[in-house]
Amino acid sequence: MGDVWPPLTSMGHIWPPLTSVGHIWPPLTTGVPLGRFESLDQEMNSVMGRVLDVNHVVQQLLDGGHPSSEEVRSCQDHLNGRWNRVVELVEQKKTQLSSILKIQNYLLECGEMKAQVWEKRKAIEATQSGGGDLGGVLALQRRLSTMEAALVVLEPRLLELQRQGEALAAAHPGRALEVLLPFEQISEEWEALTRALQGCEDSLSIAGRLQRFIQDLDTFLGWLVKTQAAVASEEVPETLADAERLLSHHAALKEEINGYEEDYAKIQAASELLALEETEVPSLSLQQWLQKLDAGWGKLLQSWETRREVLVQAHVFQLFLRDVQQCESSLDNQEAALLRAELPATLEGATSALRKHQDFTTTMELNLQKVQLVLQAGESLRRQGNRYGDRAAEAAERLRDKWNVAIFGATGRTGLVTLAQALEQGYAVTVLDAVIITLGTRDDLGPTTVMSEGTQNIVAAMKTHGVHRVVVCLSAFLLWDLQRVPPRLLPVTQDHLRMQRLLQDSGLHCVYVMPPHIAGSSGALDLDLPLGPTRLVP
Repeated sequence: MGDVWPPLTSMGHIWPPLTSVGHIWPPLTTGVPLGRFESLDQEMNSVMGRVLDVNHVVQQLLDGGHPSSEEVRSCQDHLNGRWNRVVELVEQKKTQLSSILKIQNYLLECGEMKAQVWEKRKAIEATQSGGGDLGGVLALQRRLSTMEAALVVLEPRLLELQRQGEALAAAHPGRALEVLLPFEQISEEWEALTRALQGCEDSLSIAGRLQRFIQDLDTFLGWLVKTQAAVASEEVPETLADAERLLSHHAALKEEINGYEEDYAKIQAASELLALEETEVPSLSLQQWLQKLDAGWGKLLQSWETRREVLVQAHVFQLFLRDVQQCESSLDNQEAALLRAELPATLEGATSALRKHQDFTTTMELNLQKVQLVLQAGESLRRQGNRYGDRAAEAAERLRDKWNVAIFGATGRTGLVTLAQALEQGYAVTVLDAVIITLGTRDDLGPTTVMSEGTQNIVAAMKTHGVHRVVVCLSAFLLWDLQRVPPRLLPVTQDHLRMQRLLQDSGLHCVYVMPPHIAGSSGALDLDLPLGPTRLVP
């Protein structure tokens, strides 16, 4: 059996690798990477194979009843004990080194996390100080959006670091402070970042309110300018339909203004809130914006009231003109009816004419009441200071001209009574409202047509200009039989007769004055005519 001793005695060559395990202790305390154990693992696997071979040989010797079985078994136990010790020591050192590397990796990751959080906080703070203009707000919005996405990634890592730190501190109580302190610093940075983000969100919230305020204000001011232009329209109604249309449009503008009153109040409330937040408004302060807004709103309301007053006055005036036109039309119809009236030739015709005349008189009295009301309305417009008062007075004067009455003999007893009644009933009374014709030939008594032709021209001119009354001075011989006219005056008298017939056929209202003699000095004089049975004009 001596051939088996060499393997037993040669077993010593495995001790150097076993005893050289001590060369790995320094890395356990100096932080050398765990990769150093990879080569040792290969050595351990090789040695373990040889140990297994020795154990196999020993088992063969024991099974063969080797005389030195006790010694062999002792060597086997010694070998296996040392091998197990080495394996246990290697695993222990590997565990220690793994823990150290975990702490180192944890600390490195804490440093990286702290740096990332610090950089993000500084970026937020830099963006916040970028100004309150639109560009700064947009940059802050972009930064906040990017930062929120980054925090979604960082937050799970932060929670994992907290879990690792607590586990390492529990596993290594002696290094707990070293492990937990970096995480506390990260937590402080995280809180600072959270505060910065909150400030960013607050700034964006304020900027958003400011932006909405400016947009609302801009929209409101745009509407305000447009509505002011509409309210300040200088269109003047020329007809009653125009007046009613413009009044309706103006009332619609008031409804629109009332609808914007709530928006005006909201802008005021928003401005007060922004003023409390001490928000910086570009270009103009809030106070300046509000001053412009208040001034514009007040101007709009005042302009609307002013325009309403103008339109109301125009509407009242157009109503007055409508009534004047209706009265004028009624008077024209009455005048035309009178001009068409003919004297009846029979009793039945006279009875019918009388009845029609009574109806006509009733209608005339009703029209008179309407005329009086219209004239009173025109006078009221003038007294109230209506901007169309002068035009109303002119229209009323035209209406009075339609209602004029010429009273011949108005200074007599009957004439004075008639004059008082006519004035009381609202008639415009003139003692003489006519064209006066006093054509003559001076001392030329020969045959002539000068006076009749002149009268014909005057009648044509009167009809052209709407004058219907005429007073003409004719020869007193027209009251006599022409055969009694002195021969030398007959040619002139005949032309006077042609004048009379021309006027009778003209349809005008004629007054014929036939004085037998005209004497007296020229010039104006005042006459005081006392009441009496006769009137003498010297």
